[in-house]
This record gives sequence, C-alpha cells and structure tokens, in this order.
Amino acid sequence: MIQYVHLFVILKQTDHYYYRKVMPDGTLKYTKVSMSTGEIKKNLWRTILTKQLKVAQEYFNNKI
Repeated sequence: MIQYVHLFVILKQTDHYYYRKVMPDGTLKYTKVSMSTGEIKKNLWRTILTKQLKVAQEYFNNKI
C-alpha cells in the first residue's frame, strides 16, 4: 500500500519507514525513519534535513 505524507511516498515499511519524493525538476529526495521511540541526535537530524531531504529546518517545521 502506498501512503502519501506531504507528497512523500512511503515506499516500504520494515523496522523503518522509507520515504521518497520526486521533485518537479526530476531530482529525488529520500529518507528512512526508524520506528524506534528514541530521539534522533542533533547531528544526525541536521544530516537528514540537508543531505537527504535537502530542506531547511524552518521549511520542515512548516510542513508538519
């Protein structure tokens, strides 16, 4: 089953959620999210935003 979350597509679900989004220019954004209840460390979160999602923290906060 495909779910859409703010135009990100959930590709598969194991012990992580895998998300992918194709941008209008054809570039691909992707990330995976653990189903764990632990907190993401600050440096890892910054890497996810900048390298995988390629968005600023403010943009992300406005979408959730």
